[in-house]
Amino acid sequence: MNGKIGMRALSVLLAVMLVGVMMAMAMAMPIVPAASTEEQTRTNPLLQNQETEKNIYTMLGIEQPSRDEGPQWQRYNEARGRVDDLIRGSESRESIREIIGYLEGQRERVVLYYGMDGNIYGLLDSQGKVSKSRVDPVVIGSKTEYFEDSCKDCSVGNQSSNYSVSYELSRIDLSALGSEEFGARSIYEAQVTRTDSWIYLSITQATLYTKGTFTYDYGNRILGISDNTYTSQGINFDRCEFGHSVRETGYTGYVESNVIWAYLTLSPPKHSVDAWISCDIYGSTDGSSSTSDWVSIGVGCQSVP
Repeated sequence: MNGKIGMRALSVLLAVMLVGVMMAMAMAMPIVPAASTEEQTRTNPLLQNQETEKNIYTMLGIEQPSRDEGPQWQRYNEARGRVDDLIRGSESRESIREIIGYLEGQRERVVLYYGMDGNIYGLLDSQGKVSKSRVDPVVIGSKTEYFEDSCKDCSVGNQSSNYSVSYELSRIDLSALGSEEFGARSIYEAQVTRTDSWIYLSITQATLYTKGTFTYDYGNRILGISDNTYTSQGINFDRCEFGHSVRETGYTGYVESNVIWAYLTLSPPKHSVDAWISCDIYGSTDGSSSTSDWVSIGVGCQSVP
């Protein structure tokens, strides 16, 4: 009996000692506050270069237009027969690069298109009489914003990065066609260019230009997205991969791009950029990019990984 009591007392004593040790360790551990949003953004490269949505009209100090409630624009695939019929009687299909849209009212029909020369033209059918006019977009505002990132957490030294975003807004007025029914109608083109540059050894750089032109009928629909994305790089850079594409989700159009560069040397540093820009039917733009870097084994793009 005395042996059992002694064992119980020993067990209790050991438990008390263990709790005391754990409390001492907890008191000795420093209390680390949670990182602020700013600190998280600075230390996580995947969160860098985040853009907040910006309305291009507000940014340029331009009054936003009103949404047109009348007849709505249609794309070529939605009005193929009527568009082809109008073109057939007045214009060679070979002179048309891309149809922008088709608009039909009670007395008039309109086809807007890009010619092979890059200009915009319109065909106006007014009660059977067809006329052709060149429509020059009117630039109503532009702006460029510059940003710089210090690459503190990059795994490759001697490098930095910066980016800029350029905006240009143009208006395409149907009054140039001499239309009576649609003379007050306009559509818009927002050209957005995001440049992401990789600077290595302070003097050479490679740049990704994610560039898109978004054509839209304000408040109604996206009519077209032109992707003009490209890259430039110094002679000491090797471009390993490059791709870009467009997509549309609801009332918003996107241009997306990606690139991987390698520096032309043994065991080269590599740098990748994934970027995107967007614009919706109200002229609200957005965009972002994420980057990563690593050191490979080999020479230039032939190195792995």
